Amino acid sequence: RLPLAAANPERPDVFVWAVIDWHFRTQRPQHLASALAGAGHRVFYLSNNLVDSVEPGFRIESLDTSGRLFQVNLHAPGAPEIYDAAPSQRTIADLRRSVGELMQWTDSDGGLCVVQHPFWLDIAAAVPGSALLYDCMDHHAGFENNAPAVLQAEARLTAGADLLIVTSDWLDRELVDANPHRVLIRNATD
Repeated sequence: RLPLAAANPERPDVFVWAVIDWHFRTQRPQHLASALAGAGHRVFYLSNNLVDSVEPGFRIESLDTSGRLFQVNLHAPGAPEIYDAAPSQRTIADLRRSVGELMQWTDSDGGLCVVQHPFWLDIAAAVPGSALLYDCMDHHAGFENNAPAVLQAEARLTAGADLLIVTSDWLDRELVDANPHRVLIRNATD
């Protein structure tokens, strides 16, 4: 069994709904996750790489020796890519079941859901007892591979997040009216 630190009510669990796999390239998502784990939170970094399985569940990889930092690959039939389309209702239901398996294994009561791509919205929003934070690193409408449903999900995520985090002055200006609970946290800062 993997080492798993006990839940700490003073340091809620953090679920990072990542835009990239942990091992792809180290950048903002991994730095945030590592810093939160270093501050005593249990951090579950949910990879964009899903496992093609009809059975709900997850694959987990320990990323440190403290039992506080893990990469998680959720099960979903077909293992859809998160970038090309919003998830179907079936995929949302399958991923929610897989998250339920993860929550049960970790004995988690929820905590903070840090969403980094709109694909995850309807899955992350279902995590009980959690605040929803949108870490808006990019202007998704500027990427040609985003379907209209992804952009609609981003609009819902931007407006509905408990906290909207933007990474640049440009995003801050663009989203000034999108959510009154907005903060600028630049890249390359601690």
